Amino acid sequence: MSTTPLLLTEKEVGEALSVSRSALRKLWREGRLVPLKLGRSIRYPAGDVRAFVEGLITEQRG
Repeated sequence: MSTTPLLLTEKEVGEALSVSRSALRKLWREGRLVPLKLGRSIRYPAGDVRAFVEGLITEQRG
């Protein structure tokens, strides 16, 4: 079994992307990186975060 978590916290995603919580919230408002709500917790699917980064790379190299 993989040790990579399927769902990441805002803190984990922010650290991985080197962005602030407010930057993550802006991406959420824009619909570019949308988290899941589990009760009062906010979690980002690891696959969505990876796809977001790959999309940025594609945009930059366009």
